[in-house]
Amino acid sequence: MIKGLVVSEHARLRMAQRGVSMRAVELAVTWGSVRWQTGSRVLVVDDNAVAAAARRGEDITAVHGLHVVVTDGVVVTIYRNRRTPRTFARKHRSDRQRRHEPRARR
Repeated sequence: MIKGLVVSEHARLRMAQRGVSMRAVELAVTWGSVRWQTGSRVLVVDDNAVAAAARRGEDITAVHGLHVVVTDGVVVTIYRNRRTPRTFARKHRSDRQRRHEPRARR
């Protein structure tokens, strides 16, 4: 358990496969920037998080690029991606509706 979060079996498996320690996940949960993706909270250790930790005297450069996906208080999965987009792609309601509307005949 990490700060009130339960770690799923899938997340434990991914941590083992990717060589990510529980301490690294704790650092990501503590310092990570929060992003939202399809109903899940994604904690991202990006440049801003590393800078914020450095200002407080903590070096978290080893976990730079770590993403922790949390849904309903459960760590669902973890992965690394150092090339983090500023925003995640969003599905716009109007785009979904437009795709399913019948096209006008000419």
